[in-house]
Amino acid sequence: MPVTILNNTSRPVMIRLNSGQTCYLSGGDSLEKILNAEVRDNDRITRLATRGTISFKEIKTKAKPAAKAKTKKTRPRKNK
Repeated sequence: MPVTILNNTSRPVMIRLNSGQTCYLSGGDSLEKILNAEVRDNDRITRLATRGTISFKEIKTKAKPAAKAKTKKTRPRKNK
């Protein structure tokens, strides 16, 4: 499930994700739609969250309704 990371301070914060990508957040900025796998088991992000420097907000996505099954229309055959 995607998450949003919010910088709670007025100072810039550098966040390194599990994929190796580095994101820079200005004071009060946020990163949206970050995959949970990018932040799971990340010591640096855990320390920043414990100190209150950043916070997480889960993005709840609505499940798409299942597509209706298409039925094959058969045409009546003409007798020859």
